[in-house]
Amino acid sequence: MTNTRNILTGLLVLAVLALCFIWPIPNDQLPFHRNGLIYPIVAVALGLFFNGVTTRQRLDLSKIKFVLIVIWALTFFIVINGFFVAPDIKEMVSAWSGQWLRPVLLFCAGLVLLPAIQRTYPSMSAARFFTLVILFFWGVVCVHLLDSLWLYWRDGYIHWGETRIVYNRTRMSFQVNMITGFLMAELLARGLLHQRFLRLKTPGSGINVNK
Repeated sequence: MTNTRNILTGLLVLAVLALCFIWPIPNDQLPFHRNGLIYPIVAVALGLFFNGVTTRQRLDLSKIKFVLIVIWALTFFIVINGFFVAPDIKEMVSAWSGQWLRPVLLFCAGLVLLPAIQRTYPSMSAARFFTLVILFFWGVVCVHLLDSLWLYWRDGYIHWGETRIVYNRTRMSFQVNMITGFLMAELLARGLLHQRFLRLKTPGSGINVNK
C-alpha cells in the first residue's frame, strides 16, 4: 500500500508540472487532450487526501467549508437552471463542464494537493512546490523563444507576432503576464512584508529551489 501511494504521489507531482507546462498549448498540437491530465490529477489528489487521517489533518477544512458549500451550490444551480433556459442542452452542458465544472474541480484538487504530496514527500514545502509550478509555467515561453530564434536563423528575419506553440500572441501574452504578476507580487512581498513565497533568489543572484 505504501509503495502504491509513493508511486501515485510521484506521478501526481509529475502530472501537475506537466499540466502547467502544456496549459496554453492547443489540444490539437498535443499527443493527447489535456483532460487526460486534469481528471486523473483531480481523482488522485482527492483520493490520496481522503485516504489518510494524518493527511486530512494537514488541512483545516472547517475554515473553508462555507466557501466550498457556496461554490458547489452555485455549480449545481447553474446546470439545473441551464436545463430550463438553455436553447441547446448539449451545448450548455459542454460549456458548463469546460468553463465552470473543470475549474471548480481543479480548485478543489489544488486545496488538497500539497497535503497529499507532503505525506510522502514531507520536504516538499509550499514555497518549493510553487516555485516548480512557476518554472514549468515559464517552460512554454522558453520553447516559444527558442522557436523564434530557430525561425530567425532559418529565414534571416524575426517573425513578429507569430506564435506556433500557442493559439496566438494574445494567449502568449496571458501566459507572460500571469508569470510576471506572480514575480511582481513576490518582489513586493519581499520588499514590503519581508516575506518570500518562492524559492528564487533576488534578481541577479541566481536561482535556488533547494531551500
